[in-house]
Amino acid sequence: MPHALVGYTGGDVLAAMKLFHDTIPEAKSLTALVDYTGHEITDSLRCARWFYKEQKLDKEGKSFGIRLDTHGGRFSEGLDYEKSVDVVGHWLKVSGEYNIVEQVLGGRAFQLDPGNILVDKVRRILFGKGVSVAAIIHARLALDNAGYPDAQIVGSSGFNPEKCQIMGAARAPLNMVGTGSFLPATLTETYATADIVSYGGERRVKVGREFLFD
Repeated sequence: MPHALVGYTGGDVLAAMKLFHDTIPEAKSLTALVDYTGHEITDSLRCARWFYKEQKLDKEGKSFGIRLDTHGGRFSEGLDYEKSVDVVGHWLKVSGEYNIVEQVLGGRAFQLDPGNILVDKVRRILFGKGVSVAAIIHARLALDNAGYPDAQIVGSSGFNPEKCQIMGAARAPLNMVGTGSFLPATLTETYATADIVSYGGERRVKVGREFLFD
């Protein structure tokens, strides 16, 4: 599901998922792209409820998932930095921001980074804005607590090898990673993305991409 489809339905990801299902009924999996309006948790639960409770598509052998692609300029719904530290700490059973980083990074690497250059990169991936480890755990817990433990999570947005390694070390509950615009570092000049910014003359983009109107 691209952002363009959610934009086409006026920013309503549930309407987009219904349209996807009606258009491609043979699809075995439905993955809702839940970051368009900045309501990752609310929209994840709306879509899961429709899939499992209303349509009961799991009984037809179909699978459901959400895709987190939260813009790097904001936190996922329900999180801030302090809350993110708490979420990851509870997940890893470690108290304290830097204790969490040390466990994920490894004691030796942590001690060999006196300037905190690597530590700060890891902190951003664990607790920062966008699709952080905390955001993924937060979504997983929300789905589980609502009774949807079979719902899968796809993470995208900045998933280069470094971010993937940190996600793995932190045991982020991801089922799949989308690398999107990522290409090897030697090919950085080819980096490109594309956005639809207008639908029938009405300007519309996901939350965080408003700069595209300028």
